[in-house]
Amino acid sequence: MTLAEFLNARLADAEALANAAAADWDAEVVRYEWEDLPDEVYSHARLHDPARVLRQIEATRQILTLSEQAEEDGDTDAVAALYAVMEGFAAVDSDHPDHREDWS
Repeated sequence: MTLAEFLNARLADAEALANAAAADWDAEVVRYEWEDLPDEVYSHARLHDPARVLRQIEATRQILTLSEQAEEDGDTDAVAALYAVMEGFAAVDSDHPDHREDWS
């Protein structure tokens, strides 16, 4: 499995979960039900708002597309830079069984 394949698989996993959660997510209800939580706990929970997660997934996919384009164009400097960014994204899932140590 390549680094790009690994990242695309993790993005697909996250996207499926976010889409499933979106059906039941209501930010106003969340705010009301969690209003007594400390601000930092509520703020952390908002980071997992399905709409935000889906935007983050799309942004990551755009980076993967840029990497593919740079490789097709033979832009070795861009490929190297984008590969380093992709390794950083892969580090988030370093506990996944498909993660390779040489990506860290």
